[in-house]
Amino acid sequence: MNNKSIVILFISVIVLLTNIYFGQNVNFSKAESLFVQKNYKEAIKTYESVIKQSSNYEPASFGLQNTYIQMGDLISAQKITNVYLSDRLLWGKTRIYFYSNKFDSSTLYIVELARRFPQSNLLNDALELGIIIAEAGKDSINLSRYSQALYYYETGNYSEGITIIQALITQSNSIAQYAYLLLSRIFKAKDEINQSIATLNEFNKKYPESLLQPKAQYNLGLIYLESLQNTNMAKNIFEDLISNFPQSPESFFARSQLTIIESKSSSKQTSAPK
Repeated sequence: MNNKSIVILFISVIVLLTNIYFGQNVNFSKAESLFVQKNYKEAIKTYESVIKQSSNYEPASFGLQNTYIQMGDLISAQKITNVYLSDRLLWGKTRIYFYSNKFDSSTLYIVELARRFPQSNLLNDALELGIIIAEAGKDSINLSRYSQALYYYETGNYSEGITIIQALITQSNSIAQYAYLLLSRIFKAKDEINQSIATLNEFNKKYPESLLQPKAQYNLGLIYLESLQNTNMAKNIFEDLISNFPQSPESFFARSQLTIIESKSSSKQTSAPK
């Protein structure tokens, strides 16, 4: 093969790879758009076309997994595999088995996520699920109800989730405590902010010694910061959290929020006209 032929072959390979790359990106963007539009059947077809072009393209595998979850097809979601099993794919597996009431399998994926990705920002949520499973013990009935309510929350079926949670919070057990926090999250997602705050206040009165108090206070601070834009109230809640629960994970998150608040405040003062 002469030099001219080698150059032509090289250029042909580059063109081919470029076409594959851009075609993959265009189809993936289309799949993401279809997912946002809740056109799940078409999204699945498009994600699959991307995976057919590049079987190890993790974003498409994650998108396909997430689409099946939203559709309620947990069996198909379980089958999604990828050579690169990322932290979010592992987190997806954890949730899928939790929603399917296969709590032992869910726990195994939590352990795997912690082992492979100890710095993942998804690990805190995964460990919380593990704690819920452990604390529920043999109370599989209420654990199954909680998993169903959590699934309704993730898929936007808020009314169904609220119905289940309202029955759970009448009890006095660890699942009832987690149910209160989930109920507050659902009201926040529905933009019923007063109800969200009232739910956390009710939790605080009913369970003043709960180990979930730091999480409840942090969530309350976020509501005032993000939903009500009440920076001063949010700062007070975060500062109280740090003071009362200095060793909690939420105190670390609260410090981060305070740093962001102070940074934004300083920027405003610097940019203000003199």
